[in-house]
Amino acid sequence: MSVCSTQVKNTKEYGKTLASANIRLVDYLSEYQWIFKNKTKKFFDKAQLYTQGILVSQQRNIEQICDSLSGADYFQMQHFITESNWDARAVIDLTALKTNKTLPKQKLTGLIIDETGTVKQDDKSVGAG
Repeated sequence: MSVCSTQVKNTKEYGKTLASANIRLVDYLSEYQWIFKNKTKKFFDKAQLYTQGILVSQQRNIEQICDSLSGADYFQMQHFITESNWDARAVIDLTALKTNKTLPKQKLTGLIIDETGTVKQDDKSVGAG
């Protein structure tokens, strides 16, 4: 079994895949900047951190995201998600539009995103069999 050089520490290639993926993510998210601001504040930086945290965190909740990322403040992130007045409908609509353009043209196409950070255990958890 061979290992990709981007996964071997202490090589010139180590981390290049992740670095290029992060650059693509930042480029992709830049199209959403207009959604994450109001007349007095811009909070796109929190949206970027949250999105990056979803990708690297194991349980994908705010506490875990803040533990996974350097520079993420739990209280600021909590405020961003619960109190900031960004337009969630605009995020959903823009994401749906971009997804529709990206996915192949077929009769039935969909993208399912489950943002829950709860580990499903036994038959008492919602969504567990």
